[in-house]
Amino acid sequence: MAAEKERVVMGAGKWYSKAWDSGAIDFETLCVDDNLIGYTQGGAEVTYTPETYTIEDDIGMVRRTFQVKADAEMKTGLLTFTIKSLATLLSVGAVTEKAATTSATGLVTLKLTGGKSALKRFFVAFVYEDEDTGLKTYVGMVCTNIAPLTLSFMKDKETVVDLTFNGESNGVDTTILTIAEETAKTAA
Repeated sequence: MAAEKERVVMGAGKWYSKAWDSGAIDFETLCVDDNLIGYTQGGAEVTYTPETYTIEDDIGMVRRTFQVKADAEMKTGLLTFTIKSLATLLSVGAVTEKAATTSATGLVTLKLTGGKSALKRFFVAFVYEDEDTGLKTYVGMVCTNIAPLTLSFMKDKETVVDLTFNGESNGVDTTILTIAEETAKTAA
């Protein structure tokens, strides 16, 4: 078995998202053109934070630390988006669409609610593709978007939507964050 090569990972990548109802994370199903949300600016940040509990005897001979729970969070700056793709990343709101005709433009509308409602859950993935090898690194989770939506329209700077996703159990097991890396094909 050949040793794996270490890669230098630069943070640029693509974001994919789709509504999630149930089931384990499946990058092959999610990371397709229909679920592409956009491209990053400023990369992406993933944080996994375990909460631990330590047991220790009075004289210091026995010490054991256990993980009791954990949190996972993914953050990104989304440079490219549409109203429809933005709506797939927000945990509240609904999109309506009026089709264009030969005499009038169409209109896509996102309405965000202010009332009490359950937050939508998503399966999101950040995908980084190595320029030299073409191999991909996937980071994904079942989540809700917990960040405020801020759209800044400035004359001398592009609009970047900052998103923060909070990981949740996939309902199949206790997984809250999945990281996968493609490896090179073997020789024939």
